[in-house]
Amino acid sequence: MALSTNGEVYAWGSNIFSQLGDGTGAFNPNPSIAAVVPGVSRIAGGNQCSYALMENGTLWAWGDNTNGQLGDGTTRSHINPVRVTGIQEPILGVASGARHALAVDRNGQVWAWGSGDYGQLGRETTRIESTPLPVNGVPQATAVSAGVYHSLALAVDGTVWAWGYNADGELGNGGTTNSALPTKVAGLSNIVSIVAGAYHNLALDRDGTVWAWGFGGSGRLGDGSSQTRTTPVMVQGLPIVASIAAANMSAAIDRDGAVWFWGTNLYGQFGEAGVETSLLPRKNAGLSALRIAELGFGWYHAIARTADGKVLTWGGNELGQIGDGTIATSTVPLEISQIDHAIQVSASGQHTFVVDADANVWAWGANGSGQLGDATVALSNLPKAVLGLSGIADIAAGGYHALALDVGGHLWSWGDNTNGQLGDGTTGMHAIPQQLAEPANAVAIAAGREFSIAMDSNGEVWSWGRYLNGQLGRIGNSLVPAKISGLPKVKAISAGAEHALAVDVDGGVWAWGRNADGNLGDGETKDRSVPVRVTGVPPHILVAAGQYHSLGLAADGTVWAWGRNSDGQLGDQTTDERRVPTMVPGLAEIVGIAAAGSHSLAWSSDGTLWAWGSNEDGQLGAGSSSRIVTSPVGIGDIGRITHAVAGSRHTLATREDGLVWAWGRNFEGQLGDGTFAAYNQPVLAVNQTLTGVLDLNSLVTDSIPTGKYPPFLARATRTGDLSGLSLSVEVKGISITGIFASEMGRFAATYNVYVGASVSSGGTPIYFQLDAINTWSTLRLPMAEYLRGVTLDSQNDVVTAQLLQNVDLSGLPGAEILVGYGTDSDEMLGSKRYRVIFTVPAQ
Repeated sequence: MALSTNGEVYAWGSNIFSQLGDGTGAFNPNPSIAAVVPGVSRIAGGNQCSYALMENGTLWAWGDNTNGQLGDGTTRSHINPVRVTGIQEPILGVASGARHALAVDRNGQVWAWGSGDYGQLGRETTRIESTPLPVNGVPQATAVSAGVYHSLALAVDGTVWAWGYNADGELGNGGTTNSALPTKVAGLSNIVSIVAGAYHNLALDRDGTVWAWGFGGSGRLGDGSSQTRTTPVMVQGLPIVASIAAANMSAAIDRDGAVWFWGTNLYGQFGEAGVETSLLPRKNAGLSALRIAELGFGWYHAIARTADGKVLTWGGNELGQIGDGTIATSTVPLEISQIDHAIQVSASGQHTFVVDADANVWAWGANGSGQLGDATVALSNLPKAVLGLSGIADIAAGGYHALALDVGGHLWSWGDNTNGQLGDGTTGMHAIPQQLAEPANAVAIAAGREFSIAMDSNGEVWSWGRYLNGQLGRIGNSLVPAKISGLPKVKAISAGAEHALAVDVDGGVWAWGRNADGNLGDGETKDRSVPVRVTGVPPHILVAAGQYHSLGLAADGTVWAWGRNSDGQLGDQTTDERRVPTMVPGLAEIVGIAAAGSHSLAWSSDGTLWAWGSNEDGQLGAGSSSRIVTSPVGIGDIGRITHAVAGSRHTLATREDGLVWAWGRNFEGQLGDGTFAAYNQPVLAVNQTLTGVLDLNSLVTDSIPTGKYPPFLARATRTGDLSGLSLSVEVKGISITGIFASEMGRFAATYNVYVGASVSSGGTPIYFQLDAINTWSTLRLPMAEYLRGVTLDSQNDVVTAQLLQNVDLSGLPGAEILVGYGTDSDEMLGSKRYRVIFTVPAQ
């Protein structure tokens, strides 16, 4: 990574977790500008994530977040920068290990977050912390550095402190026992600079002497041996040094600008060939002549900044990490000519949102209040771009309104505003997003039925909209955002229909609002207009509010639930209401949760998605016809899930490759598959132009399970309600996985379109067909054609069919209308070229 004088961040190389911040998941051998907000002052590259420290002292991160290392209160990876929350700003320094991160603030307080499996967070815990926590026991610090599993801090008095992994003496205290408590590194004083390598460390004192300790393999300690040292030793053969650097090897720049290397040179990290290892510092004459001002190392490659702002790279390049447009290793420093002057899916009851890899917002479903943000009030069963939004970091869907949070911390709102839930000081509806004045530094948002909440960078919670049952955390409606009092510093929020939840920085859970079903978890059923502490739960990292129930994700990966349970939404194998939290059995290593309506979701570290609760519309996605499911069931056949959201009666999930899967109710088009058909198993959302599936990351190759791609794409259009419904459909030519009649050895100049219906009678389906004179009759084979002689032997061909005109379907819940085409009905059925395009909802 490199930072230019105008605050642009350039990144290149491996991008499996989108750590380049370019909105993709593809590795890039060429430098590209990361999509961070302007004003970057410092950058730090982690193992598979990245950090940007802003001029205003805020910290942003993106990439892999499996262990909470992005510090945004979640374990959800991000392809675009998110603001690190719950930390005292301004931040002065940042460092990243393999699975954890460190920061130091203006007051010298050290903060840590991510994986604590070896004590590297400085706390007596091995759990994941997705929000920064203060590290106690370190004097006022001026700098931090992070190894693979250990941490370093430099105190203002010149002492060095270390904690975490110590099998190779990384802590410098003479032992090899891991320590979660910071310990002073023995024998060091007057230190002015520190750097942690993978499993060793360097320190530079005021006199220009370099000290090293930890793993000594390949001579990386520079003392003439390959021995491991549990206390610091002096690096031999160096002149007075000005700066130091380390990774799997070590380097220094002396006060005359000469560059020295020692340790392993397996990938040419020394910037020269012919040397495998060096047990003592070795001068690189060629680099020394280039006036190197700064050095940095990846695992197997190096980067340098010259005094005049040029960027040089060399070393291992299998993932394009040296940025020269190739994947060839280079033992010779190469200039990166592009850089000059371097200095260093939400869902609601009836609509759905997704943010793509370019930070565009897409919406579909019900739109009666303009909640899709497309300047209309027409529903859409295909994704549409939300107007006027860019650089979006988060989205939230309320009852009939929506919120968005951009990377600059600004809030946007649109849709229904009857009770002031848009926060603009009015009660007028907006069909296009409007920016709010406060809070100006938001880091999280949540939307309830007729109210909204937000969390700012100081951990304070704001609310606005309808009061009714105390959901604003104070008495009275509010047309503009106002702070909620009585809460400690908060790191996560969620909003249900009429209640809200929050997690404080110590893991405590808080709740307020409607409590008739015990959904506040305080053992009572009294509504609360002031936040109350939820009792009987371990420290939490996330919360999710359903309509009248609540979920919590504990730091140990367990899931807790409380409130209404009439549909089994608490997952405790009963339908009994719970006024205090109960642990959901059968779930472990959970990294994310979601709740809405009367169903619940959780996904584990291996990408498995679990669902339970109401299944009336198939929203659990397990293919079951059971109306309720009281314990978690796994959702298969869609691959590794990275995030999921719950609508009131539908569900949405995304994968690493950017594909969007949806299931459940679809009467309002909220599944985004181009139809109004309900599904009890996952189906793919399609793109706006109806040319293929919706892909939020087109640069990563998709892997679609067999049978999951539709036989053809269709765009259904409906008007009216169930008492008088009109329905038409555009049938497109065969999909990329479908079978043309010509491929079956039959010539097909034209096709016939067939329309059928399935109506349940006493649990047994009865089938009907629609003929060319628009008359329904009992199905007989061969089927009667609805349209004859149409051209559909190309993916570009489209035929429109008007199926229903002001028909009363209110007495036919569960009925389905199907459309297909073939040279005849036998060929259509044999090729399975038919699909459901409309389902009559239960209500």
